[in-house]
Amino acid sequence: MASLQQFTQGTQQVLPTALTNYLKGDLKVESVRITNMLGVKTKIISATIRGSTGENAYNVVIMFTGLKDPENDIPKVNATNAVVRCQCESFYFYFAYPDRLISGLYGGNFRPYVRKTNPADGKYPPKNPGNIPGICKHLLLLTRSLINEGIIQ
Repeated sequence: MASLQQFTQGTQQVLPTALTNYLKGDLKVESVRITNMLGVKTKIISATIRGSTGENAYNVVIMFTGLKDPENDIPKVNATNAVVRCQCESFYFYFAYPDRLISGLYGGNFRPYVRKTNPADGKYPPKNPGNIPGICKHLLLLTRSLINEGIIQ
């Protein structure tokens, strides 16, 4: 598993535009839900991220594990283990598989990807050939929002 900081560092290497795109202000965080699971020492935070035009909405989840008291502990971006998921295509094509490799993918596996273009065609290179774990702009926005609200630090 990895911390949100480690996921963000992976994003910086693989998809640096995600780090600038989420700051543009064209996304909104809606309906944040926090579930504290005392028995398994886990905090699950889910939300809907919607584009400014309103037509695209993505469900995102960040699960923090290993908390002593999920109701009162504040997860730390640089230290608490996190498991993540987003419905967007960027997450699917760039990060779902690498995140799964480190047990950082929340929920079940995504449908297997079947390449439709010739691998020798340099016009469409692999999205993340190093299998570096990371997160999409929707998860970055949720993280920033949670930090601003004092839910995580």
